[in-house]
Amino acid sequence: MKRLSRLLCVLLLLAACLSFAACGGEGSTVFALLSVRIRGNGDGTVTAVARNEFALGSAVIPVSLTLYRVSDAQDLSQRAVAASAQTDDLNFLASLEASAAVEGTAYYYAEIVYSVYGEEEVLASEVVCYDAEGNRVGEPRG
Repeated sequence: MKRLSRLLCVLLLLAACLSFAACGGEGSTVFALLSVRIRGNGDGTVTAVARNEFALGSAVIPVSLTLYRVSDAQDLSQRAVAASAQTDDLNFLASLEASAAVEGTAYYYAEIVYSVYGEEEVLASEVVCYDAEGNRVGEPRG
């Protein structure tokens, strides 16, 4: 009896997911989870990484990734582009990277810009200080 109820629950969940995905129309993503983070490589470089962690449904998700260098972690308006990359479609479990050489101790953060249902969305990483070797210095800032 437990097996039958589990099987029924799984089938109902699968049917709900398929019908929910169908509601978005052909070739659309109902839900996607994108992430952006940065890492120091310990070789004098910092890398920004955008990743499609999960997607329900299928669609083309164009993504622009930008790695910024800032002198003040509290004032992001004075930012300089350190590196950038873009793709016409960040597929499920795919990653996009942009790396830059570190110029002395500085703060870095990354942003991705992508489009959902015609609306432009922006997702930013934490702000992290890296030394000239690309090693994290101190705690990250919002």
